[in-house]
Amino acid sequence: NGVEWTIFSSHRDPQLISSGSFVVAMDFQWALLVSCKSDGGNSHWLWLERAHAPANWLALRRAAYAGAAGRPHSDAVGI
Repeated sequence: NGVEWTIFSSHRDPQLISSGSFVVAMDFQWALLVSCKSDGGNSHWLWLERAHAPANWLALRRAAYAGAAGRPHSDAVGI
């Protein structure tokens, strides 16, 4: 929904990410580099690629930018 995100890892418990700390740092259209900080304070860099889930890619992109609608413009770079 763009407001809350949950990161699942095979070797850790799920971590809740609030939208204020989820930022698209780079957008390549076929991949996103995302910076986020969990509510517990852990920082994460995520590399997300369309090839891993092509059917869900557009929904993921919409959700990633929907959370940014209420925040000031970031220094994200689009290529």
